[in-house]
Amino acid sequence: MRGGRFDVSRHSPENYMHMKTSILPLSVKNRAILIMSGSSSVACILLARVEARYVLTPIVASLFITLSFWLTMSERRGKMPLDDIGIITVLAIVCYTIIPPLQFLLSGMEYTSESAVQLYSLAPTPKALGAFTWWYVVYLLSFVLGYLLFDSKRSVEERKPTPPDQATTWVLVLLLLSLAAVMFYVAIAYQISLGSVYDERLIESYETFLGMPLLFRQLFGVVGYFLFILKLGLLLTIFLNWNKAVYRYSFYAWMALLAVSNMLWMGARTEMILLALAAAILYHRFVRPLSFKHVLPLGVILFGVFMIIGMMRGASTLEGNLENLTTTLDSSGNILARTNDFQSLFGGNYDLLQMKQTGSLRDVPLQFRLYEVVAIIPQQILPFEKIDVQQWVIGRSDNPEYFMFNPISQSIIGFGFVELICRGFLLALIFARVRTWYILRASRFWPTLLYFYLVIISYNTIRSTAIYIVTVSVIFRFVPLYFICRLLTRNMRDRRPAVV
Repeated sequence: MRGGRFDVSRHSPENYMHMKTSILPLSVKNRAILIMSGSSSVACILLARVEARYVLTPIVASLFITLSFWLTMSERRGKMPLDDIGIITVLAIVCYTIIPPLQFLLSGMEYTSESAVQLYSLAPTPKALGAFTWWYVVYLLSFVLGYLLFDSKRSVEERKPTPPDQATTWVLVLLLLSLAAVMFYVAIAYQISLGSVYDERLIESYETFLGMPLLFRQLFGVVGYFLFILKLGLLLTIFLNWNKAVYRYSFYAWMALLAVSNMLWMGARTEMILLALAAAILYHRFVRPLSFKHVLPLGVILFGVFMIIGMMRGASTLEGNLENLTTTLDSSGNILARTNDFQSLFGGNYDLLQMKQTGSLRDVPLQFRLYEVVAIIPQQILPFEKIDVQQWVIGRSDNPEYFMFNPISQSIIGFGFVELICRGFLLALIFARVRTWYILRASRFWPTLLYFYLVIISYNTIRSTAIYIVTVSVIFRFVPLYFICRLLTRNMRDRRPAVV
């Protein structure tokens, strides 16, 4: 023990992995916060109208679970756990859980023609919508309990990794520029620039992309993920060298360029939001711990930018996008009910549940039940053709619209709440072990990059199939790029002239 903290250096990985875990008791202060929050939540539910209680109760339950988890992890880590993979995952799940039903409440307990197609067409009652929201709450609670159980109760001393050497840094920069140039050339030559400007050309671009050979589409997608990992690696390098002015100014210039480019062309917003989130997390971890009073406004700003861009984009110029925003605000009968990414995903799953209950899904293909296994195997070596689960579901729906296959969807067509609970616990086990693996290697650059890459993309585990996302992100994206970078770095070092 050193200063009351656990010293990793005195314990082997095997000993650390088998340390006894338990859910920590909270301090008196945090218990008082939870008691007050719980009492206020119950009072709000009791004061609400009977119809509203159906929807309000799962919303309040989600927020209370999240608050309990946040306070518990804060005590375990000894600081605000902004850099914890479990926290980021829970925050993502709770957003996709509460925003759609909250929109329903605030818009007068009805969805409009501007809402997600499935929700508007099916017009769920408060009772039906509240009952479906509990699917998300159960998944959230399962993950929280699993993570608290599998995560070590000890506060482990996290070491700052050694910044990458000059050769590694140059490889990251040159590889990023080279791959970006290749992607730019391909986009121009074949007119398949996906995720750029959201105007009328996007659909045509996507159809052209689907017409390309399968291997080309696979490689094109992988290179796109390579670029994001390389950017994250450079971002990590910057914060590990934050005391040097050239790195700080490079970061400021990079973020300014990213903001201006997104403002002018208003394309895909995901990368900008994820890089901003990564910057906040890495600053918190390696430069200076942020307090809640800093994180809250930052989170509100990022969320606001995310939502506003969604309403603005659709034109190829800034003036056109501003006009889109003005038109949306002026013509919207109920802006609170307007569709968004959260509501679209929620609506797709609600529609799927209705199809399951009415029997319109009929026989579900076995490969959907074994999706994580089938999805990671390349089509070229499978003895059968993969079925696009999104298109399969949309083809059976009376309200064909946006749909994404996520843990809720898998449990609906699978074994219901039993499968939902198992999936929550399994993801919690994986992420708890990932963090343990990282802590034992926290002084090294590449393990640190892998951990924070998983932290940043953990939000996607509620938008898509969770286990598949984790598996493919490591095996088919990070690992190949890691070996390419190590090989190039070694060659660069071998070519250095010998010192006489």
